[in-house]
Amino acid sequence: MDDKKSLIRKEKLDYIIAAYAEIWAEVMLDKNLDLHLLQVEDDLRYLDHLINSKDADHPQTFIYYTIANDLIRLKKFLDKQLKRHDEL
Repeated sequence: MDDKKSLIRKEKLDYIIAAYAEIWAEVMLDKNLDLHLLQVEDDLRYLDHLINSKDADHPQTFIYYTIANDLIRLKKFLDKQLKRHDEL
């Protein structure tokens, strides 16, 4: 069962990392900002769950924090871009 959980976590993290590059590309073009903000917030909730779960894979926790920090930076940038759009 733990192997299945690990595989699911790895697949989800791979998805987040791959999507991260695509999101940045679209954000730089001011595309789909609202959608990407929702996706980033969802991914942050998932990472928070992984970091705080009692069966957390502690060697992986550093990786989770690293990905979460990158997503937090992206979220802040998205918030700033959306605020700028609202002011226009």
